[in-house]
Amino acid sequence: MSRHRGGALRLAAMVALCGLLTAGCLHSKRLAVVTEAVVQPDERTLTVLFPGDLIDGKVCTAVDDTEVTETDQRVTIGVYLKDVCEGSPFENVAGIDTEQSTQIHLTAPLGDRVLEMPDGQRITIRRP
Repeated sequence: MSRHRGGALRLAAMVALCGLLTAGCLHSKRLAVVTEAVVQPDERTLTVLFPGDLIDGKVCTAVDDTEVTETDQRVTIGVYLKDVCEGSPFENVAGIDTEQSTQIHLTAPLGDRVLEMPDGQRITIRRP
């Protein structure tokens, strides 16, 4: 009887693990590394630049979500990407980078505040 129960537990564990792995692949999004932010004259609109994946001439990443947190001293920007090409994200590792961008709108002018990613990495600011 314990032999049968052990097999059933192993099978249940494998099914649960497969479910977690599949859910992670289907809904994976990753934090983009923002390399630069171009500040528009209104000081509230930023065009942020980041590398995306280019595979076989096709851009395979798209912005899934953005998060902005503003304080008096700093602005934290998170740009989250999703894979938009067929296949697993793990199959897309062989791609090369292509520059992508998205616009971020601030509630207050950027001014002299620090611009950073959620991990604290500073983002280069460019004013045209």
